[in-house]
Amino acid sequence: MKETWRNRIIFIGLWGASILSITFYGGVISYGLFGMLTLLPLVSFGYVLYVLYSFKIYQEMGYRWIQVNQRVPFYFSLVNEFFLGYAGVRVCYYSSFSSIIGMEDQIEYELPPATRIHQESELICKYRGSYLVGVKEIEATDYFRLIRLTYRNREPLKAVVRPRLVQLEQLRCMDELGIATREFAMADTRPDVLVRRYEPGDDLRQINWKVSARQNEWMIRKRIGEGQQGIAILFTTYRKEEDEYQYLPLENKVLETVLALALFYTGKRISSKTYYMQDNLACEEISGMDDFDRYYQRISGVEFHRSYKPQRLLATMLGARELLEARLVIYVAYEMTEIGIQLVQSLAGNGVFVLICMIQEKTAPPVLEGIPNIRVIGISSDTELTEVL
Repeated sequence: MKETWRNRIIFIGLWGASILSITFYGGVISYGLFGMLTLLPLVSFGYVLYVLYSFKIYQEMGYRWIQVNQRVPFYFSLVNEFFLGYAGVRVCYYSSFSSIIGMEDQIEYELPPATRIHQESELICKYRGSYLVGVKEIEATDYFRLIRLTYRNREPLKAVVRPRLVQLEQLRCMDELGIATREFAMADTRPDVLVRRYEPGDDLRQINWKVSARQNEWMIRKRIGEGQQGIAILFTTYRKEEDEYQYLPLENKVLETVLALALFYTGKRISSKTYYMQDNLACEEISGMDDFDRYYQRISGVEFHRSYKPQRLLATMLGARELLEARLVIYVAYEMTEIGIQLVQSLAGNGVFVLICMIQEKTAPPVLEGIPNIRVIGISSDTELTEVL
């Protein structure tokens, strides 16, 4: 851009000098120089229009459904099918929510007649959601760097990005949870007549060989007390901001936190139910790793909207039997409302552990700190969950 303005200043100086030459000297050379300099911007402008009209661009993404921070193959080609060469063609990318490895906006391409430039790289998306990626616009410059025009890509790529799965080895944010889990694990000592699929870590001595032979897969006896330490997860689907630059990071972190906690307890063979608001109250139950793929697909597709205010979810769940019977209730939200405070105080008063995950860009004053059975933690959109959970 600086080079363009420098050349324009030089051109204006030369054009002004040609006028002075005509004024004081005249002659064929002065008039010829003036005419050439006068026509130069028109010729350059016509050339740039020709480039933008005649070039072709093709782009492709390896997958349409991708996960946050997953590297996806990305290809694009610039094609010159005409008899004039292109110089100074610059490709600009959507860079707010995604990045393309090894490709920068500053790179300029030159295409001789009837040639193609093919680039292969990898695309990385930063947040969950549906947004435009890849080539955003093309800038074309003439040979003299006087005219620069931009052409917006009319066929952009749209990526559907799912949240990242974070594997938590432990929950350091709440020591009581580890104690509660061990107590239930120790109490689970009597085999039941019911069976379930074998999962890694199960005691091989509890395999029911007859049922396994009939089902053609390993089946293990359930135990009395198994499934009685249920976890309830509530999370907000309220779209707090209108600008996607503000709401995408927050919504991404909400779902990432919910999935990480659900995955942690599923790995511990602890059942959980997740409640959230869509047009009506939605509930997703997960009791084992066999259910997690389905759970992940449903949670990834959750819609956030301005009408899904947290009061609707909390008012529906206030006094709900499922929460009062849960061993732990987790609430993932942006802020605590008055009805939210009533809910968690009621749960804590009935002996239910409550973990509140506040998804905030700025650190807020502690809420409900010091009340037994309640733990509040703040999580920003760029914080690694393994550092705070």
